[in-house]
Amino acid sequence: MRVHPAVLIAPVVLLIACSSSTNNKPAPTTALVTASTVAASSAPTNATPDHVDTVTPSPAARPAGSAVPSQVTPPPKDGTALARQLLLAVSDFPAGWAEKPKDTSPSPLDKCKPPKPAGETGTADTGDFAPGNGDQSVSESVAIFDTPAHAAAALDVVPALGDCIIKAVQAGKLDTDKAVFSNVSFSPVSFPSVGDRSTTYRLQLHVKAKGQTGFGSEADVFADLVYIQVGRADLTLNGSDILSPFDAAQLQQIAMKATARVSQ
Repeated sequence: MRVHPAVLIAPVVLLIACSSSTNNKPAPTTALVTASTVAASSAPTNATPDHVDTVTPSPAARPAGSAVPSQVTPPPKDGTALARQLLLAVSDFPAGWAEKPKDTSPSPLDKCKPPKPAGETGTADTGDFAPGNGDQSVSESVAIFDTPAHAAAALDVVPALGDCIIKAVQAGKLDTDKAVFSNVSFSPVSFPSVGDRSTTYRLQLHVKAKGQTGFGSEADVFADLVYIQVGRADLTLNGSDILSPFDAAQLQQIAMKATARVSQ
């Protein structure tokens, strides 16, 4: 019996969460560079209930003739509730899409996770959003920071994360008794600018079933990772597919919806 490449990817592809379609072919979703693991992307926070507002003291609170100082309301120490509030929902996707639980089992690439970023106060992840058929899927992670500067700095770890993933695949860390992974790359790709700062990388690798040949025994896997930072929130969108990259126009629409949820 031939094994579809997506099935082989399920237990391995970097912090992957797999979601099954109606034809029982799990679609690989690399939650790999999530906000919780890398905290390297973000969504706008300037209009959220947890926004760092500037408050001007009343005249009685300052000496006559002095300049009007500004005070920054400190953000809550735990931003987890806010991160959950900002996550995408099924209603943000076309009819027929559903959210399935994220796979949290250990990954060979767990060692690529960087330490908790400075200033991170909370994180949250979606499950895997996928249509009723096909191998594509989308997931999102949101991280909240104490300052915009810390949120922006978290983006800087992305290239190092990519290097770690490449080395792990090349060393055979993802290989199993059923499949071999090769031809890995992690490189920036063109994508419309979103939020205060954004960057997009494409993870691509080849998977081949052991002991099989011919059609269906091997395929290329793609994960387009969009990192967006606005204010104190970072988000990571991961659009994954097999044989070809996730549709760029659709991923752009999803990115705009994710940003809009934060800026409402």
